[in-house]
Amino acid sequence: MREVASALWPALACTTPRLVLRPLSAADAPALRAITDDPAVAPFVSFLPHPFGIDDAHALIARNHAGAQERFLGIFRDGALIGVIGAHAHAPVGERPAIEIGYWLAADARGAGHAREAARGLVARLRALAPEAAVVAEVAPENAASRRLLGDVGFVEAGMAGERPGRGLMVLGGPGLEERKSRVDEDHH
Repeated sequence: MREVASALWPALACTTPRLVLRPLSAADAPALRAITDDPAVAPFVSFLPHPFGIDDAHALIARNHAGAQERFLGIFRDGALIGVIGAHAHAPVGERPAIEIGYWLAADARGAGHAREAARGLVARLRALAPEAAVVAEVAPENAASRRLLGDVGFVEAGMAGERPGRGLMVLGGPGLEERKSRVDEDHH
């Protein structure tokens, strides 16, 4: 079942030592378009059109509506939008509801640990708000940087395909991971 408590999504905003993660607003649309209309982003984010125009930016922001099963947070450093990190309901992992995270950064913000810091912040927030949920990410095999980043945050390969074609599933590790992986393996045999 893909339902995650609707109260979870509006409560995801958080801060990290250098960053503020908050829901995107209409005022963020021009900056969102600028950082997302990038050939290094579109191939790795399956639902983004390329080119990514201002109407696409407004449409993505509008997906944060009440009752949605997802939330897109801007990653802000010193008040400037430098990326996006999101969470949405995912197919269960074993018997546990699951939440998938994903992210992308502006070209000039890459390589400074911002995505890693944002992912850690969002994962900590998800753990606090929905400790019963599995936190997952789907990664294309050729996206070595994202696989490394997720590994640094505590995700491990689940050994199974993601929901989107050509993606592998990674699951946040921790207590009970082996038990969850066993249930996943049993569900898929």
